[in-house]
Amino acid sequence: MNTPMLRRFLFKKRKAGHLCQIRDVQSGMTHINLKAKVLSVAEQKHVMTRYGNYADVAKALIGDETGAINLLLWNEQ
Repeated sequence: MNTPMLRRFLFKKRKAGHLCQIRDVQSGMTHINLKAKVLSVAEQKHVMTRYGNYADVAKALIGDETGAINLLLWNEQ
């Protein structure tokens, strides 16, 4: 069994309240709980979605002791 599939399987088996670390985050994961610091936030942009609606988007860099990732924040987030 390859490592990404194993990580996703183990993550699904965990309780919903369990905190995940950034090094464990994989593409396609949903409903994850992270405890991280906001390192930087880029300026908010007003964009048109593929459905023809307008939305505000900002990119934030968050990190913990295991790494850092980009996080997209939509509208009121």
